[in-house]
Amino acid sequence: MIDCLTPQRIVQHGEARSASTFQWYLLCSILRVCRARQRRDVPPPKVICSSRRAETHVQGHERFALQFSPRPPKGVKVKPITLVQKTHSRPSYPARRTVYFTSSHLPQKLLPYSVVHQHYAELVRSPLAAVEAYAPVFNLTREMVREVQMHLRWWMIIRQCCGYQSSQDHRNQLHGFAGRRHAEFDYDYVNCDVYQLPVVERAFLSTRLARQYIPWIQFVREDVSLLRDTSVSPGFCNRTNADIRRGMDFNRRWLNAPPPPSPLISIL
Repeated sequence: MIDCLTPQRIVQHGEARSASTFQWYLLCSILRVCRARQRRDVPPPKVICSSRRAETHVQGHERFALQFSPRPPKGVKVKPITLVQKTHSRPSYPARRTVYFTSSHLPQKLLPYSVVHQHYAELVRSPLAAVEAYAPVFNLTREMVREVQMHLRWWMIIRQCCGYQSSQDHRNQLHGFAGRRHAEFDYDYVNCDVYQLPVVERAFLSTRLARQYIPWIQFVREDVSLLRDTSVSPGFCNRTNADIRRGMDFNRRWLNAPPPPSPLISIL
């Protein structure tokens, strides 16, 4: 059992397109919910969800590595921090005091020491029910599980139907392509046209987790300038889908050369 009220280093390692971002965001959400279960004597650790290395993400007296140093420097104040990292690179060996979670298209664990392995084919059948598998790992109450499930219910729709990592079928439709990756009977097929995305946005942003923390919708990379493209705010779906219709695709790559700016119209 993982004590979510003590500093942890958690690594999500998964294959590409195996819903690895779902598992990463699920772990972030669980640990954030756990912070509400405060102890009076010990402050709960701050939860950082990122790709950055622990040694470089947190600076100065908050350096994450110092929490696990066998001989921390004297006189250095260390704030409690939990780090949730996501990587597609397979670790060569398990790091000290690190907990691993994995995802892939195979039922076998990617890492033998993985605590929970997410099998894609099983996940897509009932993604919200998959949250229950983490309850005994983090000693979650039923109320905590439900709070995470309510948050993820809307997150999944926005993740598939909005942003620059949305479903390939959705992006193809916005581009006007006839090809489709999934059939309508597939578990992971999504028809974004049936949703009123601004309404889904409001429902997502009204959850407690979205109100208290930055509601990421895709993996946050090193470039801080991408913050606006990775977090949800009112109008996010309309703005990003309009960009995709103009020819922008996965991770803001253009299918062709970007369209020229609109010409200025003289009023003279």
